[in-house]
Amino acid sequence: VEKHIFENAPGAVIVLGIHLCGQLSVRAVELFNTNPKCSMLALKPCCLPQVWAGMPNTVWNFSNGQTLQLEQVGINGRFIKNIWRGPPRSTLVRKFACWGNGLYSGIACRCRDSVG
Repeated sequence: VEKHIFENAPGAVIVLGIHLCGQLSVRAVELFNTNPKCSMLALKPCCLPQVWAGMPNTVWNFSNGQTLQLEQVGINGRFIKNIWRGPPRSTLVRKFACWGNGLYSGIACRCRDSVG
């Protein structure tokens, strides 16, 4: 992405992440944080990240110094043929709020001078 999009962009780049599942939302935040050509990030995360066997201690370290722990937001559940297999979805509201807040805190705010 960096080579084909950011390096070749003649101007500012907007990162638009719609319906990003799991860790793809973290990747979108980091794309925004680490590329100076990015002028805006619009993110609508989708699924909570999955907790896979042996990975519950995963911690995402954002480039702005913030961290987000998988144990706070991860789930053991998924849709299989449009049927939810996992904990009751009503119990996931707090995890999704934590996920959204964690992603938001990972976004590096940088002030830019406006031109003209």
